[in-house]
Amino acid sequence: MSGVDAISFECALRLQELPMNTLPRKHVIAALAACGAVLVTALPSAAQSGRPNSTTMSCGQAQSMINQRGAVVMSTGRYTFDRYVANRSFCQHGEVTRRDYIPTKDNAKCYVLRCVNPQPWRYD
Repeated sequence: MSGVDAISFECALRLQELPMNTLPRKHVIAALAACGAVLVTALPSAAQSGRPNSTTMSCGQAQSMINQRGAVVMSTGRYTFDRYVANRSFCQHGEVTRRDYIPTKDNAKCYVLRCVNPQPWRYD
């Protein structure tokens, strides 16, 4: 559950605990406004926590991020993304690493690794 979802869930729980018929209308409106203000202030931080984009960083920065985190889901264009890994230990059982090249700010073909299934058409 993201931070915004947790905050909105908490606000909803607090509003359910309030006896609506016994509270003055101005208190209900104040509670709704407070929950709305909390949500509005939490939204920008949630929007900025999107996946990294390779086209906004240098090749060295992209490779460094992958090596530091071990595995990164990275955007490589407006509508494209993939998961890149530092080594095979970050792949699922049965997968192997395959070299790939992603576009970066300073290099159109930056070398990275990604996990692939070596036998994609085999059915057991």
